[in-house]
Amino acid sequence: MHFLFSCGLRKMILLTLCLLGCALGAASCGGGGGGGGGGGGDTTAPSIQFTSPNPSGTTSFKADPAILPQTLSVSYSDAGGVTTSSFFSWFTFRGQTVDLSSLFTAGASTASTGSTVSPLYWTVLAKYDMSTGALAGTVPVFGVSSGSAGRLNLVDADETNGILYVAATSRNRLIYVNLTTGATIREVTLPGKPAIIRACPSQNRILVAYENSANIYAYTSAGAYAGAVAVSGTPWGMALNRTTSTAYAIFSNSTNMSVINCATLSASTVSLGNIPQVIASDGAATARVYYAGGLGAARGIYLISGGAETKLASLAENPEDLAYDAASNRLFAADFDDDTVTVLNAGTGAVIATVALGPQSQAPFSLRPAPQSTGLSALYILNKDTDTVSILGTTSAAVTGTISLAAEPVGLATDGSARVLYVLLNLWDLQASAPLQLQSRIRDSAGNAGTASVTLTIQPDTGGGGAPPPARIAASTAP
Repeated sequence: MHFLFSCGLRKMILLTLCLLGCALGAASCGGGGGGGGGGGGDTTAPSIQFTSPNPSGTTSFKADPAILPQTLSVSYSDAGGVTTSSFFSWFTFRGQTVDLSSLFTAGASTASTGSTVSPLYWTVLAKYDMSTGALAGTVPVFGVSSGSAGRLNLVDADETNGILYVAATSRNRLIYVNLTTGATIREVTLPGKPAIIRACPSQNRILVAYENSANIYAYTSAGAYAGAVAVSGTPWGMALNRTTSTAYAIFSNSTNMSVINCATLSASTVSLGNIPQVIASDGAATARVYYAGGLGAARGIYLISGGAETKLASLAENPEDLAYDAASNRLFAADFDDDTVTVLNAGTGAVIATVALGPQSQAPFSLRPAPQSTGLSALYILNKDTDTVSILGTTSAAVTGTISLAAEPVGLATDGSARVLYVLLNLWDLQASAPLQLQSRIRDSAGNAGTASVTLTIQPDTGGGGAPPPARIAASTAP
């Protein structure tokens, strides 16, 4: 069927159809530039800026927790409102990135931290594969562990309960870290500055010695206070036999050794023939204890076994640390000044080798053998002057590798079940100024992110206020 229209009517019909097509096209395609934003919705990021530290104010600080910013604060705004749960803050310093978000309280227009202690004063534990020496990750902890009056036992691992303990000397806190996830699971406020910690896994306890205190406190693996035991003085060093759940504490300028039962928190005193400087345990049911000490002709390494004390070997000077390796039945003594480790037969005291650690000054000061459960014949040696870990073959008595660290090392721990070596670092021990980039981010209800950033210059603390150096044995070569 055909319809005939006049020319004018045909023009009107064509115009109407054209307008109708445009309207339909607009309804189906209009405003497409917004995409997933909801069709022309909000695409403007929130405005965000730091108010403390103020980028226009002081941005240079000493590496001292009392001088670093005590509070961090950020202000932000957005026409459609912000999502406070999206707030995120972090800093990057010396190649390490630390999440600060948990320290902030975020409100409708501002977010800030508390002002009890500088929220920037964190450090990290570097994780290394004990087989290869390769970096396996880092674990940040809030609070810095630096030099103490004890023998630098500021970190210890409890594989039985899956806990890594860290003593934060800057905050007087005992920090519990999950060995599997690396997350901080709890903190215990301590009554003083911790000097030494030793885990006693079979009793689900951790022992803590303090500076200027003649008591050793115990806490459970769940963070509860378990009691205290009085000892002969302020502990200078402590070894722990995990098989017998017994700790051995020595003291500066004293011939006494306290023997502590981890289960009963009771102590007895043993009088030694010399003033001990460092101490080690065989970790076995035989309960042999070794110490290095004495002056002049009496200076040497001694064995305590079955109530008797025997001199095993003479020494030219007292070592900075002493370690026993069960697999090889050998003793290892670190000489801080000569940059060597002496290897001795633990039964006879015969010197097997004196191993030079490098052509330049190393200053070895802390030793940890690989746990027997790993099947590895390795001793890990912290070197202060080079910020390295030397790996010494316990059977070969030769250096088999070196691990370069990102900062000054202040402690060692081993997780035999995972074959992981933990090195506690002090990021704030600086030889030259270093940049710290502080950043925060927040999103609005449409998902747009606003980011603020401020770069601080951290100067070395030359006034003695921040992190003291590792403890040294005083007058170890005195006649």
